Amino acid sequence: MRIILAAALCALTAAPALAQLPAPLEAALDVTPREAEPIALDFRVEEGGEGVTVRVDLSGEAVRYTLLEPGESDLSEAQQEMWADFLDTEDDVFMDEDDPEAGDGLTGPVDLRAMIGDEAELLREEGGLRIYGFAPQTLGGPADGDGEDGGMDAMLEHLSGEIALDADDIAWVHLFAPESFKPNMAARINEFSLRQSFVHEPAYAAPRLARFEMALTGSAAFQTFEQSMVMEISNMVFADAQPARLGAGDESP
Repeated sequence: MRIILAAALCALTAAPALAQLPAPLEAALDVTPREAEPIALDFRVEEGGEGVTVRVDLSGEAVRYTLLEPGESDLSEAQQEMWADFLDTEDDVFMDEDDPEAGDGLTGPVDLRAMIGDEAELLREEGGLRIYGFAPQTLGGPADGDGEDGGMDAMLEHLSGEIALDADDIAWVHLFAPESFKPNMAARINEFSLRQSFVHEPAYAAPRLARFEMALTGSAAFQTFEQSMVMEISNMVFADAQPARLGAGDESP
């Protein structure tokens, strides 16, 4: 779970690139977000069809977690491992003050310029969205296979990308493999999909991550594998919210 979360974080916080893209896409990526400090949110993560919902408290020096769903006595073995992952994590993906490039982690406004690169084309319009195609340039992780998520960057040449605009906001980004491929001599990826959906966050006056979905199937060492993950961020509360608590009047989309 941590590796996939790190991949999501890197994708969102890639360094800006000097690009001239189609005007609507350029304008959407060029939004300067307001400064805002999230102090709480609800976070749900699912793997293989099982999941937990956790309340994340960012108001103190250390991040604190409260299990919301299911009850602790009702956790399956897989859910117990997910819950333990939250409690034992050292490199927190929600708030990393030691890494300036990490920004506000998964809670911050999005920065997708480096992923998109400097070329994109309008593919189609559907459901009120303008959808552009691009060749993914980076996922933001270490290059050449170094580090936990470096293997993700090694897959880039096999992936295609689409980004959708809803009016002037980024609605979603989808990276996918059009066909099966071998990232190395020992493995084959049959299917790969990474989709990030965004909502307009009034506190930032810019998009933020709302949902992340990743799925892949393949084979390695004569064995097949299948992995899937979904995570959702909701009920985000900011430091200047009144009152400073999760509630219908304070939650973001």
